[in-house]
Amino acid sequence: MTTPYHYLDTVSNHWGDYYDALVHGALDLDEDTGESRLRRAGPFIPPLTQPDPGIVVTDALRKELERSGLTGFTFVPVVKEKIVAIDWHEWDPAGAEPDEIPESGEPEDYVDDGEHSPEAAAAMGELWRLEIPELARVERDRRIVASRAELHLLVATTNGLDFVRSPDVGYCFVSDRAREWLETHAGEWVQFEEASLR
Repeated sequence: MTTPYHYLDTVSNHWGDYYDALVHGALDLDEDTGESRLRRAGPFIPPLTQPDPGIVVTDALRKELERSGLTGFTFVPVVKEKIVAIDWHEWDPAGAEPDEIPESGEPEDYVDDGEHSPEAAAAMGELWRLEIPELARVERDRRIVASRAELHLLVATTNGLDFVRSPDVGYCFVSDRAREWLETHAGEWVQFEEASLR
């Protein structure tokens, strides 16, 4: 019996893009220097965030992952390029809208219009990007699909890794045991959808 794999997804909130900007921030991968540069609100950061195009974990979660026995990732240091002091985690998540909204109305301006806070950056501790191999293959029965249900992960190409990506799609897949581990260690910040397998 094949091991189920799941899409690793972000958790949404009715604040929409404002919530995504505050929770995840923005990550730039510099192809010239190899640096992973993060811009976000702080000092609070969830243990696992997914600023496109990466997955960023705190140092505490990195240590837990190293002990987990899970496979399919290495750790790349993250440069905290711009951290803006915003205590967004103290706002009421059930409120109709965030306690503060950028004057422009654009979510990215939480950071773009703010000043870098060395104190907030230092309080975050070290951060790490998960480097996940892009080796799994995904098939589709037609070029344009209506949903992810029409994408099929070829299990034999995952090499049995717990974390794996595919050059065919932009998603991260995790094994069933990785899903269970993440639900225990970062459950408030992640959600999953079972992938169709072949």
